[in-house]
Amino acid sequence: MLPKVIADPAYLERHHMRVLDAAGRRIDPAAIDWASYRANPRAFPYQIVQAPGGDNPLGAIKFMFPNEHSVYLHDTPTRALFERTARAFSSGCIRVERPLDLARLLLDDPARWSEDRLREAIATGRTQTVPVRHTVPVLLLYFTAQVAADGTLHFRPDLYGRDKAIVAALAAPFRFAPVDVGRRSRPAD
Repeated sequence: MLPKVIADPAYLERHHMRVLDAAGRRIDPAAIDWASYRANPRAFPYQIVQAPGGDNPLGAIKFMFPNEHSVYLHDTPTRALFERTARAFSSGCIRVERPLDLARLLLDDPARWSEDRLREAIATGRTQTVPVRHTVPVLLLYFTAQVAADGTLHFRPDLYGRDKAIVAALAAPFRFAPVDVGRRSRPAD
């Protein structure tokens, strides 16, 4: 984001973005020396927030879940991306093709959160946080090899550079570690 704002001071306003400090107070972007953070963007002490709307890359719904990487699932206004073979267009988060269906499943309250009710809530343009009533496990799996139904093996690019460690582990000598399972008792006759 920093290079875009440095190159074009109107970038934030044009994309309906605002700058907030750590306390959530709005900061005037003109008061920030953007170029001073170029060498160390991690030192940037503000949060850039984009207002909801048709040009927001998160779409109409995002699904937050606890994780140390701030990864979440989200809708997208760029529906055509789902037709593409390569799908790594996000900054690490995961686009959901049918977000209203997922929302209905997670909320599990058809009387309160039908598809129509979800659409009405989205149409207000207000950000709403709706907690899920039940704990739902979230498993994110990363595969760069896949076997098709006909048995053909397909490889995909390793976007996150994880294959190297896996290949090294597979190439290492096998280490057997005996496990003491204790005495087995025989069933009574």
